[in-house]
Amino acid sequence: MALADLREFIDSPKLTLPIGGRSYNVGPVTAQVWLRLQEIQARAAKVIEDAAKLSDDPDAVLAASDTEIDEISELDLIKLALGDAFDVMVRGGVTGPELKHAGVTAYYWQLGQESVAEAIWISAGKATAPRRAPRTSIRTSTGAATTTRKRASGSGTSSRKKP
Repeated sequence: MALADLREFIDSPKLTLPIGGRSYNVGPVTAQVWLRLQEIQARAAKVIEDAAKLSDDPDAVLAASDTEIDEISELDLIKLALGDAFDVMVRGGVTGPELKHAGVTAYYWQLGQESVAEAIWISAGKATAPRRAPRTSIRTSTGAATTTRKRASGSGTSSRKKP
């Protein structure tokens, strides 16, 4: 079976980032870069998952992901996600915060998470981490002895002492 060349008919997506009255186009990254971005995302998810098991504070969880994933610098990640658009944007005079915001948006877009990328773009980077529901514990009776003493009566009375 002979198939037509995929590049001849596949719809090649692009992300258009309007900044300062100019539009910057981000195209899909190479397979090698895409795999690298996938790996980075998987590592970040694992760090966040592990940190979430230790803390209910979303800010602490996100801080753990920032400190644990030091294999790649933020600048390198932005360059990978933006591809050729990185140099065009720098020459176009975008600011540092604009470049970072565009890079984070492009990162999620490259990973196929368009709705996340759009939410990040719209929020101008001010989106907060989703709040997790507080952990609840379920008590089950195991019949095991406990070393925790019961709280004393608050009524001022005491039980009769045994002889």
